Amino acid sequence: MAMTLEELQILITTETSGLRRELNNVKNEMSGLDKAVKGSTDVMKKAFAGVAAALATLGIGKYVKDAIMASSQLESAFLGLQSIVEGQGRSFAKAKGFINDYIADGLVPVTNAVTAYKNLAARGYNDEQIVQTMERLKDAAAFGRQASYSLGDAVTSATEGLKNENSILVDNAGVTKNVAKMWDDYAASIGTTANNLTQQQKIQAEVNGIMEETKFQVGDAARYADTFAGRMSLLSKTMGDVQTNIGDAFMPIANIVIPILQRLANWLVRVTAYFRYFMQAFFGVSKSSKQSNAVIGGGGVAAQDSFGTAAENAGKKAEKSGKRVKKAAEEAKRSVAGFDEINSLTEPSKSSSGDSGSGGGSGGSGGSGGIGLGDMGIDDFAMPEIDTETIPAHIQEMVDKIKKSFKDLREGAKSVGTMFAEAFSGLGPALQPFRDAVEPIMLSLLKLGGTIFQLVDEFIKPAATYILLDFIPSLVVGFVKDFAPVIADALVWGFDLMSRHAQLATDLIIGLWNDIWLPSLEKVKNAWLDASSSIANSLQSLLDGTIKPLTEYILNSFLLPIANQLNRVFVPILTDVVVFALQLVSKTFKNVADTLNNLTTAVLLPALEKIKNAFMDMVPRIGGALQSLLNGTIKPFIDYILNDFVIPIAKSIIETLVPIFTDVLVFAFKETASAFEWLAKLMNDIYSTLIKPLFDLIKKIVTDTLKIVMDLWDKHGKDLLKNLSDLLKNIKDLFQQLWDKVLKPIIQPFLEMLTSLWDKHLKGLIKEIGDFVMKLVNAALEILNKFILPLVNYLVEKLGPSFSRTFTFIADIAGTAIGAIADLIKGLLKILGGLIDFIAGVFTGDWKRAWSGIKDVFKGIVDMLSGIFKGALNITIDIINSAVRTIIDTLNNLINGAVKLANKIPGINIGFSSISVPRIPKLARGGIVDGATNFGNYIAGEAGAEMIVPLENTPFVDKLASALGTAVMAAMQMTSPQSSGNDGRDLVIQIDGTTFARLIKPFTDRENNRLGSAIIQTL
Repeated sequence: MAMTLEELQILITTETSGLRRELNNVKNEMSGLDKAVKGSTDVMKKAFAGVAAALATLGIGKYVKDAIMASSQLESAFLGLQSIVEGQGRSFAKAKGFINDYIADGLVPVTNAVTAYKNLAARGYNDEQIVQTMERLKDAAAFGRQASYSLGDAVTSATEGLKNENSILVDNAGVTKNVAKMWDDYAASIGTTANNLTQQQKIQAEVNGIMEETKFQVGDAARYADTFAGRMSLLSKTMGDVQTNIGDAFMPIANIVIPILQRLANWLVRVTAYFRYFMQAFFGVSKSSKQSNAVIGGGGVAAQDSFGTAAENAGKKAEKSGKRVKKAAEEAKRSVAGFDEINSLTEPSKSSSGDSGSGGGSGGSGGSGGIGLGDMGIDDFAMPEIDTETIPAHIQEMVDKIKKSFKDLREGAKSVGTMFAEAFSGLGPALQPFRDAVEPIMLSLLKLGGTIFQLVDEFIKPAATYILLDFIPSLVVGFVKDFAPVIADALVWGFDLMSRHAQLATDLIIGLWNDIWLPSLEKVKNAWLDASSSIANSLQSLLDGTIKPLTEYILNSFLLPIANQLNRVFVPILTDVVVFALQLVSKTFKNVADTLNNLTTAVLLPALEKIKNAFMDMVPRIGGALQSLLNGTIKPFIDYILNDFVIPIAKSIIETLVPIFTDVLVFAFKETASAFEWLAKLMNDIYSTLIKPLFDLIKKIVTDTLKIVMDLWDKHGKDLLKNLSDLLKNIKDLFQQLWDKVLKPIIQPFLEMLTSLWDKHLKGLIKEIGDFVMKLVNAALEILNKFILPLVNYLVEKLGPSFSRTFTFIADIAGTAIGAIADLIKGLLKILGGLIDFIAGVFTGDWKRAWSGIKDVFKGIVDMLSGIFKGALNITIDIINSAVRTIIDTLNNLINGAVKLANKIPGINIGFSSISVPRIPKLARGGIVDGATNFGNYIAGEAGAEMIVPLENTPFVDKLASALGTAVMAAMQMTSPQSSGNDGRDLVIQIDGTTFARLIKPFTDRENNRLGSAIIQTL
């Protein structure tokens, strides 16, 4: 019966509906399983990541782990020792006590000590022999061990050598005697041979040999412990004990956590096993023989073909998805990576998956005396049992359907790829500039390679050949040829001198030892033996009478009460401060978080969006500009710098400077050799003429002086020491009698009298004085606050303005007077300076200096006159200003009082501003002003241009001094030796007032015409 395509499609749909349902079920199960695995791994990953982050933040994670490992190693070491010791019928407590004492100084780590004890016990040593041997090995290894070994490793390796009868290892601790030689010596002592010795006799021979070999090293370990290295070892051991104690503290926690993690790991093993079996069944990789037989028997050849096709396709799928499976496995491995930190976890076998839960349970109860998982309410992670070995028959049909789905997916992927290829078809032409740039770049690289080969052939090879085969060998051979004889002669002389000096020094040291040092040390020894008993008794007396009572009082009766009081007072205060600080930090942190959240939403995100947009707009523009800069500037500039600038300059520099530098070096070498020859001759002459005689003289002086000192000591030393001893004894007796007969009888009654005086009189007196002082202070403060201060405030308010005006007037008068005196002194000093310059110029012939001195004299005179005039006038102005200020202030006070009185009348409110006080300005420095200018104390230029000219700054004074100097010079020339035959006597110049006026009149007239008024006016 024919069947249409629609009917066939309906039939196929009907027949495969069950398969589709199964596929959906499988898909849902796979999705659920994947979600469960992923959720579990994510939870574990987050948990371990959180724990790791917390521990890393606190900085204690690694330390706690190391502490637990150290505690575990110590426990394992002692368990191993316990098994050996108790197995031999010995006391483990005794062995452990010895080891604790043995490592107390920190020189040998506990693991080394335990290993050494186990080695000797395994060898057959008894307890006493072990103690003797280990103590002597530690003493020997303290300073005599091999340099590459620590003290603990040296002791351990030496015991391993004894255990294995290996003498080389025993040498590591500094015991160099061969073990076989120890046996021979012991056998000879008991009349036998080493071959006939029993095991115990060999052990005794080894003990005797080590005791004999190390007898001079007894106590070296204690001495080594007192060195810096020993103290560092003790500190390291103490810190190790701290770490071990911390590990012991965390070990119970680990014993609880590890079983939990073990159960979780077992659960993950089962989950991943289910996933693995399912994937093998899905891809047809692993099938049971039962399934294979069913397929072959039920389907015949067609079933075989279907199976082969399915296996082939599944193999291809498995090959393609292998990388995905591997990646998933790595993700799963990373998800449980935190378990690697726990070294006690074990890998469960495939065959034990069914009972892994019980293994975890036993692990949880493994802690001795700890809290079990059942006590904590933690049960095993339940997982339903499924048959993972049998693949259902409909899986093959599901695989065929999935293949068809993959085929459709592949066709769709091809279609999408074609669309992507068409969409990106323009990318190839866009990359054409890069393809075009390949050939020019390759040509440039070829040219660069040729240039490099040329550089190697024409410069590097010739230069290297010349330098290595000609220049350096010539220098080395020449240097060795010239200096080898000199150095050899110096070495011969030096070693000969060293030999002779060593012999002389040895003879001298031997003589000093026999004649000086040994007798002196013997005297010191005897003196110490005589004095040590007395010093010890005195020290014991000091301890019993002072140090012990004082220490006990300070510790028990002084420090403890103070510490108790400090804690009771300050601990509550500090507690309140800490609580307040924590609350403040919490509140502040919340405010900061809220503020940052608001700023992020309202400010930061919009600002970042604007920055992103601006950056996206900026990048293309910068790229275009950069490309333009490369083409227009950077590339041409670099090409020019490298090829047309640097290389020509370098060539010119080398061609110019290398010959010059060569000539300079040749000249320097020649001159250096000549100078060195001259210096050698000079030093030889200086040594023979000066140095050797000088040192001989010094040696003679020193030896003669020491001989004199020795003679004096032999003659007077014993008497001096005896007299000093007598003096010290007399002083000691004197002070003892002074204390016993004078000070002690005085001090004891005096202290008793002071105690009685304080208890009966002074204590009450101090109390009364305190009451009186407090009453007096309170009364004084009340009088001050209620009577004196109000009175002072009233006086200040009423009399303050008068005092202010009076002190202002006094200050003005004093300032003016001091200014006038300063101007007078300044003028006087200028006159004296001018006279000094004039006299010095006359006697030295420096007429310019003499002329300058004359000008300074007259400037000083004018300054003095101006200062006197201004001072008198300014004092008058101060008096007038003070009087005017007093009058106006009085009027202001009267008017203000009347206004205040009137304003008290209802309805009247009079406003009044005080009358300003006018002030006559003082005379000041000069200057020219074009208009009215306020200088603070005066106003100038209000009527037009005005010059304020102090006398000391005007050209008039310079011209006046110039005229006077000209007249003086003329008079000096008329009286000079050339004109009048002066005999060198003092020159006296006299000018009367009329002559002075005639001299200055022409200059004053010109200055008056220039200024338009007289420069000197009457007041």
